[in-house]
Amino acid sequence: MKADINAINDLENYLKPFAREICTINKNLYEENQILDDIENYFNKFSIKETDYGHEGRVWILIGKEDGKCYKSLMVAQSENIYDEITKDVQRMYNHMFHDKDDGTWETKIKYDLDVFKNPSKKESDGDLYLYQPDDKQGKKAYFYRYLKKKYNVLKFYEVMIDKFLEPGDLTDLLKKNLYEISKDYYCESLLAIKTDCKNWEPYGSGVGKRFYFQFLSETD
Repeated sequence: MKADINAINDLENYLKPFAREICTINKNLYEENQILDDIENYFNKFSIKETDYGHEGRVWILIGKEDGKCYKSLMVAQSENIYDEITKDVQRMYNHMFHDKDDGTWETKIKYDLDVFKNPSKKESDGDLYLYQPDDKQGKKAYFYRYLKKKYNVLKFYEVMIDKFLEPGDLTDLLKKNLYEISKDYYCESLLAIKTDCKNWEPYGSGVGKRFYFQFLSETD
């Protein structure tokens, strides 16, 4: 299976039939508080259920556009608490998720073409300079989203309406219905990542999404 040429050429229109815009991050127009308000307003309208273990995940996609270029698919994910995840990702873009440590263990680490400094006494990020520990996954994630905000003029988060995207049809067989309901969020995430040629997505190491991903790659169009 390969990327869908329609998604590559016109990603916004490709998403319209099955995705709802959550928020837009525009370097020239929006401040952080407005974006966080937009996220809250969206999830007041499309609320999430209690996120107990085993709750069905919801799928989102982040797209971005550099000046004068087309939108690209930057990240696809499923999350049981989509509101919390997207809120934190936006906060990372505005650099609120760095770790305040001064233990001398910081190391220089070039990642995602960022300017990084080595200074164990520095407690806060400053402008385009960032710090994190090499084994700190959350720190690296903060870098990644800060990088996206730095690189792209416009970023948009969408929620994917899973059933509209997958179009499962009439699931009258109980086994098929159960299998679909249990796995549809991972199936949707993996399929959309491939269809949109997502630049930064990779399947979770041991999860269902990874199995779907490699199954899709093995299929011929």
